[in-house]
Parts: sequence; C-alpha cells; structure tokens
Amino acid sequence: MPTAAAAPATPPALFPAEALPALLAVSLTGIVVFRPVGGPSDPAALADLAYVYLNPAAQRLLQLPECPAESFLTLYPHTRETGILAFYLDTFRAGTPGRYDVNYQHDGLDNFFHLAAQRSGELLVVSFADNADHRPDAVAATLRASQAREQAARAEAETRRAHLHEVLLQLPTQVTIHRGPAHVFELVSPRYQQLFPDRRIQGRPLREALPELAGQQYFELFDEV
Repeated sequence: MPTAAAAPATPPALFPAEALPALLAVSLTGIVVFRPVGGPSDPAALADLAYVYLNPAAQRLLQLPECPAESFLTLYPHTRETGILAFYLDTFRAGTPGRYDVNYQHDGLDNFFHLAAQRSGELLVVSFADNADHRPDAVAATLRASQAREQAARAEAETRRAHLHEVLLQLPTQVTIHRGPAHVFELVSPRYQQLFPDRRIQGRPLREALPELAGQQYFELFDEV
C-alpha cells in the first residue's frame, strides 16, 4: 500500500561526488531512474515511464539492461492494475517521497517488493528491494488479500466510471468532461460534438480545441473552477 515517506535527510556535504558510481555499483538495492512521458504540457496526462538508468542490482533483479529501450508499461503492463504505475506517477506529480509495498505476480515475476520513489527535477528515482525470501507466510497472505481487495475496488470504480460515461453520452443535451489544468476534453457527448461537425474535440485541450473563445472570459472561468 502507498504511504508517505519521511523527507530524506540532506546528504553530508563531505560525501564525494566521485563515489556515487561506486555506491550505485555495490548497492544491494535496485535503483531505477525514470523519465515520465505521455503528457509534457499536462502533468495530469502522464501515462508511462521511460528508462534512463538501472544500477547493477536492478539489472540483476529484473533481468534488464542498463537502459532498456522499451517503456515501463510496455515491459510491465500489469503495473497499471496493481497500482505501481499510479504510485510512480502520483509520486512524481506530488514532488514528495513515497513508499509502496506490493506482491507482484505478473510479467514473469512473483515477488514481494518494497518500493520507494522520489522526484528529482524532471526525473523519478526509484529504490526497490525484493523481499520474497523474508516475509512470513501470514504477512504474505495478508498482503495478497489486501492487494486483491484493492484491485477489485479499482475494477469496480472503473466499471462505474464507464457506466457513468455511457449515461452522460445518452443525455439529450450537450455534455463534456474535462481533465487537468489544460481542461482536456475527456468525454464529449454526440450533441456537443454536433456543434463542431468539422472539428475533433475529444482528447484536445480546451484552448486548442476552441481558440475562437479567447477573450470572452470562457477559459478564465474554467481556470478559476
């Protein structure tokens, strides 16, 4: 489960920068550096992570090269349903360190992981440990049950969301749903789309989709809300 982590202590001023490569090389903990991708102009639209660096421990634990060409979601598609991808992206957006314990049984892995992540500029630094050999069976069973409940709740929420969208699309009026600070059109009802028969609205930021509304306080009203 994700938890807020205490703010890291400031590294000692005497720590030599030239020792960092050696520290990463001998670390028994996996270290991964990601670059979030998918929404450069809208942090809310971030959808995946590109690999920048894996230290030797991470390479060994995950059986991956130092800088995989594939994205995180491409290599581990089940991280979406297990909440790992959301944990990483939410931690990046928040800018504060976080922790997440998970039993991952997908994509060729069947291990318990302790994950810790923190944003560093435009990158996300992740530290993880494989604890498959150190968890008592009772704790493992509890974690599996908790994770199953979380996945079921997430699936139910997604089902309800899809049902709500279906209802909204059938209403006899113009309906839209916007997401993020750029007010991206996430849902556009057929009646609303009829107002712009020659223009694609879905998936576009408000100002880009309807530039003719500039100067009419329409955008400002959305920003205020």
